Amino acid sequence: LALVYLRLGRFDDAEGHGRRAVEKAPENAEYRTTLAGICASVKKYDDAKVHYTKVLELDPNNNKVPLLLAILEAESGKSEDAV
Repeated sequence: LALVYLRLGRFDDAEGHGRRAVEKAPENAEYRTTLAGICASVKKYDDAKVHYTKVLELDPNNNKVPLLLAILEAESGKSEDAV
């Protein structure tokens, strides 16, 4: 449901549903990736980084999250960390 709200531009609802999903299943990397993307969309970069970092702990072979973290760092004005 969080992704539906995100696509509709209902960011508060998307974030709320994403956070509830993570609360119910904190070890679910997919839920955390979705929530991180939502947080990044609303410029909550620190929250997004926390969730992306946790995804890497849960799924060290995830090859998408390092790129998403680099993009996040660039968007948040920390481009020197993005390399």
